[in-house]
Amino acid sequence: MLKYISKSFILFYIFVITLTASWAYIDNKYDESNEDVVVETYSAEEYYCLASTIFHEAGNQPDEGKEAVALVVLNRSSSDGYPTNICDVVNQKTRFKNKTVCQFSYACEKKIPPYGVSWKKSLDVAKNALDGIFDGKVLQSVGNSIYYHADYVKPGWSKEKIFMKKIGNHLFYEEKNLTQFNS
Repeated sequence: MLKYISKSFILFYIFVITLTASWAYIDNKYDESNEDVVVETYSAEEYYCLASTIFHEAGNQPDEGKEAVALVVLNRSSSDGYPTNICDVVNQKTRFKNKTVCQFSYACEKKIPPYGVSWKKSLDVAKNALDGIFDGKVLQSVGNSIYYHADYVKPGWSKEKIFMKKIGNHLFYEEKNLTQFNS
C-alpha cells in the first residue's frame, strides 16, 4: 500500500510541476511586438486535455499520428457544431441508439494516469500543436480532418466522409462540406 501511495504522490507531483510550468508558457503567449498578429491562447487545462488525448488515443502511434490526432482536436474546436474549448471537445458525448457515446473513446473508459516517455512526447506534441507547429506532411495529408477511427473498426459514418490518410492504425477523414470551418 505504501508503494502505491508513493507512486501516486510522485505522479501527482510531476503533474502539478508540468501543469505549473506550462501555465506560464501558455497564458503568456500573446506577442505584443506585433499587434496585427492574432495569437490564440489556451489555458493550462486545455493543454493538459490535449496532451491527455494524444497520450490515450495515440500514445502508441508514430509522431505523425500523434500530431494528426492533435490536429483533429484543434480542427473540431474551430469548427461549427463542436465546442470551442479543447476539454469540452474531447469530453463531448452524444446519444446513439439510447446509449451514451464519447467522441474520443478514452473519455468514456477508465483512464490510466499518463506516465513515462509517451506522456512526455504527448506533452511536447500538444505544446507544438497549440503553437501551430506541425510537420508539413501532417498538414498536407490530414489538414482539415475532424474525424478518425482505428483501423480495426468500421463506423457507419466513415462512408459519408472524405478519407484522407491512414497513419499508424488510425484512418483520418474530412467533412465533405468544408464550409463548416470558421475562419
